[in-house]
Amino acid sequence: MSIRDGTPGDFDSLVPVFRKCHAGSIFAGLEFDEDRVRRVYVTTCCFERGFVKVVEKDGELVGCMGASLSQNMFGAWCAEDLFLYSECETHKLVNQYKQWAKANDVVFAQISDYSKGDRLGKLLDFLGFRPAGVTYFEVF
Repeated sequence: MSIRDGTPGDFDSLVPVFRKCHAGSIFAGLEFDEDRVRRVYVTTCCFERGFVKVVEKDGELVGCMGASLSQNMFGAWCAEDLFLYSECETHKLVNQYKQWAKANDVVFAQISDYSKGDRLGKLLDFLGFRPAGVTYFEVF
């Protein structure tokens, strides 16, 4: 098992991973738009301030995390995840994300949990992330 930088060429092998992520999320009722997912993934791979890691197990890609750096409305630099799903080694993906964020001198790093369960939230809490407020939304 290994974690490495993701490349645009990995996308086709990651489609099953993105589909599993979508199916297990609160957005499962929405259409999975592969072209849109491709644009976000490839753009993040190529973005100067992008972070993309993939998890490879027995020659198959089984996980992925992507993030970018941006300034919030108060001018603070932050790291924001764009996608995170892995069948294994999620803690290592998150720790690499934290290291990348710290190396880029951000004020804070955030990870959104849109999964239907509490597994990721518990892991993030264990790894030092804390919930900050409550997000309310309605999916149409």
